[in-house]
Amino acid sequence: MMPMGRLAFLALALALAATASAATNPVRSCQAAKVKAATKKVLDEGKCQQKALLKDAAVDPACLLKAEAKFATAVIRAGLQGVCEGTAADLGTDADAYVDKVLARVSCSGEPVAGACWFLGTLGESCDATCATHGAAYDPATRSLAGSDGNAVGAERWLNCLSVMAAFRVDGAIATNLFPPAGGLGCIVGSPYGVATIAIDVSPTTSTAAVESGQRACACL
Repeated sequence: MMPMGRLAFLALALALAATASAATNPVRSCQAAKVKAATKKVLDEGKCQQKALLKDAAVDPACLLKAEAKFATAVIRAGLQGVCEGTAADLGTDADAYVDKVLARVSCSGEPVAGACWFLGTLGESCDATCATHGAAYDPATRSLAGSDGNAVGAERWLNCLSVMAAFRVDGAIATNLFPPAGGLGCIVGSPYGVATIAIDVSPTTSTAAVESGQRACACL
């Protein structure tokens, strides 16, 4: 029988060997380095935005370029440690999107979607009235992003409209021109026939349009 002291020593040696193996795994080392690079980019760009907000000024391009250069160098170094997924372009896009999302969230008291700040009006309320309620003004993005000026096939405006409604936790059937008598309503939800329905009025979206049976999705500035 092996002495207890020797057995403990072997167990410790095996544990240390396993730890060393994990630490020197080139794939894991590459992945860890890229995660660190991307999170550092978020932090550095966040600091650039923080300084701009405190100064009430535009963000300093030199600050962003410095963060980008540090990130690019870190990704190259990560690649020297091993081969793993995640290009500098893809990781950089993800990091930038996260910073943009945080900025939108702290700047919008409604729901930030597709680069605009959205509010859901009450029944029978126009977008002018909805925006005024929140101390803001009508944003033409109501029309260009989720209204009548969406792309020709309508896929983009539908995606934006449904994303806005999802942000407000609104669910329902989907229809086009559900409220034709009113016109100019853009992205709207209502129950004119007893069933909750999300619709896009494809007639030219306006800030003044309203219908008693529907709630408009309004972008505000």
